[in-house]
Amino acid sequence: MSLAAEAGRVEAEMEKQCALILKTDNEFWEIRNKAILALTELVGRYEKHANVQDILGMSVFRLLKEPIKNMIADLRSQQVRDTCAFLVRLSQIVGDHMRHFLRDSFAFILDGVKVPNKVMSGFVDECIMNMIKNTTFKTGIHILVSEIRDSKAKVVRERCLVSMNSRPLSLPLSVSSSCQTESCRPHSLTPFSTHPAGVHQRNFGALGAAGEGRRRGGRGSDPWPGGRLRARTRNRPPCIPQPASELSSQD
Repeated sequence: MSLAAEAGRVEAEMEKQCALILKTDNEFWEIRNKAILALTELVGRYEKHANVQDILGMSVFRLLKEPIKNMIADLRSQQVRDTCAFLVRLSQIVGDHMRHFLRDSFAFILDGVKVPNKVMSGFVDECIMNMIKNTTFKTGIHILVSEIRDSKAKVVRERCLVSMNSRPLSLPLSVSSSCQTESCRPHSLTPFSTHPAGVHQRNFGALGAAGEGRRRGGRGSDPWPGGRLRARTRNRPPCIPQPASELSSQD
């Protein structure tokens, strides 16, 4: 079978399963679950295929966008778990090619971390960590930074910080032209970081101290008393890595 014919066959099967997910009511969750498992099995066939990026290409990613968005927001933990397993499997097989899918989908996948159910949010959090390990996706830095800056939920900020530092990528970090202070120089930044090295560790240490205090029956110490951390970081010049396209335009 030619490569084009194989790609067409895979796309047709993908379209069938994706349509099944979108057209089936949430009440009939078994049908939807079988569809996502079938998608996982389908992409798994091409784990060692030499032309996997041609078979699982942009047209396949466009088909997957809405079904994944629908499934990741499901209220059943089994659905979320199996959807996360599919995303991790897909990222393992296509590698950096996964960035084309995440460019349009990462934001709503990250929304799964914000749900109150700790089991489901834990599935999504682990899924994101694994996708970051399998895929170089620099656009995700800006999305995570926005969540760290704007989210009012402590657990979301904490998980985004962990995700940003989960893989020591050898990426050429560049500092914006507005960053002139010594603390913002590249040598003082950790990979996937927007603040000087050590700030994240201090934040997590404070969170741990607060949690330990509550476990002992007290109120614990406030990790950000009086909003001082927010005040300290508000006026610091931004140190967000810029995409290569923006850097070339500045040159």
